[in-house]
This record gives sequence, structure tokens and C-alpha cells, in this order.
Amino acid sequence: MKEHSAKHITFRVTRVVVPAERSYEQVIQAIEDLVGRVDYTILDRIIAEQRPLEAVADAFVGSSTFMYLAKIDQGRILSLSGHHKKSTLYILGNPLIGNQMLDVTTAVGLYMPFRLCAYEDAEGQAFIAYDVPSTLVHQYDNEALPTLAHNFDEQLEKLARMVTSKPR
Repeated sequence: MKEHSAKHITFRVTRVVVPAERSYEQVIQAIEDLVGRVDYTILDRIIAEQRPLEAVADAFVGSSTFMYLAKIDQGRILSLSGHHKKSTLYILGNPLIGNQMLDVTTAVGLYMPFRLCAYEDAEGQAFIAYDVPSTLVHQYDNEALPTLAHNFDEQLEKLARMVTSKPR
């Protein structure tokens, strides 16, 4: 029987922090206008009917090519401390690209889907922050993963620009 022991891996990640030219509320609205939201009742039906993975993308991926599987309003929860905070974490992905990445190694599921955080600092400035997906996957020593993850890099950069730019 093969013995398993914990492995500790250290690697570098690039984080992008984009200041917004609009309010936190406008940033949140822009994200939700561009990113599709998963409806788990519909997702359960797609799975029960054993429809192809493309059916998930067709049902939920927004114009940004992303869908969000979860939205965690951290600020709302943490405001119970008596200090008002604005911070929302989105778990974003695209099932077609994510599937290709997990085909290479299922361990990449630790990072896919990935996270995008919208927040407001103490001065009232809104920001978007995310870790660049291709830098998260270099630790796996597989040439295919960074190439696949670059699809996410480019789309995330585009989404960040769109949601942080001045409203028209």
C-alpha cells in the first residue's frame, strides 16, 4: 500500500488590484450585469437529464464568458461587528475551460473556479482584486495548464476593465 504524506508547495502568484472609477454599488451591478448567475435548480435538472456540459455554459455563462457559482457578501456579514464594510467575493468560472483544465489534473480544482473580490476601502474607493489564473497553475509543472488558464487571464482583465471604468 502506498504511503501518503502531506506535501507543502510554495509558489508565486500575481494578484491584480484595479481601482474603480465608479462606486462599489456600481461595480457590483456591473459584475452582475456581465456575469451569469448559476441557478442551482436548473443546474440540477441539466445534470439529472445528463445533458452535455455545453448546456451548462449555454444556460448560465454571461456576456463576459463567465458565470458565478457563488456570491458571498462578506461585508454584510462582517458589518455585524459594528463596523460597516463593503466586500463581495464571487466564485467565477466557465465550465468548458474549467473542464479542460481539470482533464489535465483534477488537483487544479483548488483554484478553478477562481475568485474575484469587489471591495471598498476606508476612504470609499472601490476596487476589484483577483489572482491571475495562469500564475496559480504554474505549480503543477504542466505546460498545458498555463496555456488554458491564459484564456481566463484575458477574460478576467477585460471584465475588470469593464466593471471598474466610468459608467457611460
